[in-house]
Amino acid sequence: MGLSSRSFMIGLGLGIVITGITFSFVPYKSISDKEIIEKSKELGMVDPLDLSPERFVLSQEEIIKRAKKLGMDFVEKDKNSNAESKEINKSDEYFDPDVVTIFIPKGLVSKEISILLYENNLIDDSEEFDLYLQKNKLDRVISYGYFDIPTKSDYKTIADIITKQKP
Repeated sequence: MGLSSRSFMIGLGLGIVITGITFSFVPYKSISDKEIIEKSKELGMVDPLDLSPERFVLSQEEIIKRAKKLGMDFVEKDKNSNAESKEINKSDEYFDPDVVTIFIPKGLVSKEISILLYENNLIDDSEEFDLYLQKNKLDRVISYGYFDIPTKSDYKTIADIITKQKP
């Protein structure tokens, strides 16, 4: 059953006309950005720019709980320890004010990571750092996890650390 090109064109034209008439009766509703954001929040989506860095800082109890869940064991220290173990405890409690530990969760984009670094006072301008990452094509290779970043680091050093590249 062959179909001539003339019959095909008539059928195609009628289909377009009928579709046009049908859609002329259906009103077009424009949705604003505000409505889209409200609807996404109703569905449980979160704006990553609203996330505070405190949300990613875990308490010691939470760290222990997660470590036990992974199968790690903890040994309680004896209270009657000798001087050598006290020296070890002092070194464990050492806090380096020149290094900041941050957590980059999986799924954050370079702009959100720049804001996180800015909020932790590691960079002066989040947009400038984001542009630096984009220009050097590092915005797609950022790793996630915990990172120790020196406070006086330049953009290259920070980028090397969060992309796990050797400086």
